[in-house]
Amino acid sequence: MTFNQFPILKFLIMIIIGVVISDYLNLSFTISALSFFSGICLLIVIGFFCKSNMLRSTSFFVSFLMIGILTFISHHQIKNEKHFSRISVTGKLIVKVMDLRATANGYRIQAEVINIVSSDTLVACMGKLMIYTDDTTNINVYDFYTIPLSYKKVESFQNPGIFNYGKYLQNQNIFHTSFIKSNQISFYNSAPQLLGYIRDLKLLLVNFYNEKIEKKSHSGIINALLLGQKQMLDMETKSLFTNNGLAHLLAVSGMHVGIILVILSTFLTKVPFHLIRNTLIIIGIWLYILITGMQLPAIRAGFMISVYIIGKMIGRNTKPLNSLFFAAMVLICITPKIIFQLSFQLSFAAMLSIFLFYDKIYHIFIFDSIIFDKIWQLLALNVSVQILILPISIYYFHQFPTYFLFNSLITFPFVILIMWISVFGAMLFWFSELNDILFKMLDFILNVFELFLNFTDKLPLALVNGIQLNGWKFVFLIFGILGFYFFYYHKKRNKIKALYCLIPFLITESVLTIMDSGQKQIIVYDHPNKIAIDLISSLDTFRISNKELNKSDWFYMPAKSTDYNNEKNIQAAIENIECNGTEFKYFSKTGLLFIGDQDLEPDIDYNLCVLGNNLPAYSTLKNCQKIIIPSYFSEENKKEIKTCLSEIRLPFYDISKRGAFILKFK
Repeated sequence: MTFNQFPILKFLIMIIIGVVISDYLNLSFTISALSFFSGICLLIVIGFFCKSNMLRSTSFFVSFLMIGILTFISHHQIKNEKHFSRISVTGKLIVKVMDLRATANGYRIQAEVINIVSSDTLVACMGKLMIYTDDTTNINVYDFYTIPLSYKKVESFQNPGIFNYGKYLQNQNIFHTSFIKSNQISFYNSAPQLLGYIRDLKLLLVNFYNEKIEKKSHSGIINALLLGQKQMLDMETKSLFTNNGLAHLLAVSGMHVGIILVILSTFLTKVPFHLIRNTLIIIGIWLYILITGMQLPAIRAGFMISVYIIGKMIGRNTKPLNSLFFAAMVLICITPKIIFQLSFQLSFAAMLSIFLFYDKIYHIFIFDSIIFDKIWQLLALNVSVQILILPISIYYFHQFPTYFLFNSLITFPFVILIMWISVFGAMLFWFSELNDILFKMLDFILNVFELFLNFTDKLPLALVNGIQLNGWKFVFLIFGILGFYFFYYHKKRNKIKALYCLIPFLITESVLTIMDSGQKQIIVYDHPNKIAIDLISSLDTFRISNKELNKSDWFYMPAKSTDYNNEKNIQAAIENIECNGTEFKYFSKTGLLFIGDQDLEPDIDYNLCVLGNNLPAYSTLKNCQKIIIPSYFSEENKKEIKTCLSEIRLPFYDISKRGAFILKFK
């Protein structure tokens, strides 16, 4: 395999680089669009009329980089003048409900804003809104509703090693949230007829499986595996899947679409004409994707399968990898921010990993026995998927399911059986006796499956938590794996170069491990209503706060530390840390103060001062080297504090603007 066999990959890489650059630079809409459009036109002209092959190739690559930048800018909704947040009118919002999910305290509705109703006038607008409400009894997906014109910006809490939910929403072009009561939501209009039929079909299937399977956890597993209805699972069942490294099964992905492809191909085998059979397969796949809510991994898989089938129909020798790269390029051009979404990264990495490694791993061993061969196929498939999936999972979730290979090997046949019987049972809806037999069989399979999940969940060290994969480690590891593959399996195989590809990762791992082993740092976390400070010495962490911490606080900071409330006068167990309530000293060279309700001691110099519950007299802050302003202060208080600190020329750090404050020292 050579790089030249995949020309689309070159352009895909340039588009991705363009999107990343545009997101990082935060370019303005109008000026950037005009500039880059002009640049693209100029580069295309150079590419067509320049005689130098090198200059022509360079111009085309740069043009695709600019296409990536221009695509991102044109799809960045918050900068569009028609975004609902940029229109200054009063009234109500007309929204189209796209998704409904249960949360711990109510329901979450993802909606598209269509219009603003102002004095009986419809003002056209655009944008997405995340709505939180207490009930969704009378709300249906794809229908239109009016809600109060009340929203606030998505809060993005930036803390090291913690999932940034605000950034996650922003990557889906959701920049605002609305908190309203269900009685404030009024029906406006029905869904388009086709979408209404698809929604009703999905509800029919959900109710059918709930009726046929009495045990709630079992019907929840079917609806999650087949239809992507994760909200129907109880917390205990969700934890079982997560702890066993099987959470990806609960989201409709390429694997699910692949199983549906096999089912459709089996049922349509007797259709006489290839054109009709392939067309019905494509229609069936996209109908399934629509029913399951147009999940991005499913769309990618459906698009790739469609490209592959159409290529076969017209007699083209299509390569699966080219289909994957083409599907990714189209999806990025339609929704540029998709590259920052975890679901896309995991889905793309899984398919790429299978295409690159499965065949090579499978041919390591050859079995004459059909049974052993099938078992080895499943094992080789699971190993190949995890090669690129595991680094991404560890980077985002900081955990490693120890028995993932064993779990996947056993689970995959269960998933296939559950989906096959569920689909077949739905197709035999009118044959009640045969239907009852099928669902009794399915109930037994689900019982065995649940027993297996409970057994593996209780095994020692089933889940290793707290694994930190630095950003540079992650980048070098991914490039090392891909580089190793390229040089090792190239037609001119070079084992030395293949091993060299892993050296940057090993060096980075060693250097960062050495640096972290003697690391001393202070972290003041970005938290919406509390102050939390970590004093870290190597692997030991000492935490203090101005309010009592609970489990909900682990959303903003790592749970791995000993916690101390500032009201307690306590000598830290960690060497070189002293704490007597609000004042603490971290190593003899650094004196710090955690300010609660008191002022600073005038005869002590402090390296760091964190403002607390009450604002101190500013004159007493003059012996502080750095003032930290927490996130939970009101905008008025922050403005007042910044003005006063600027007047007395004291440096300050606003956590709400810049993320968690981190001070590292030797």
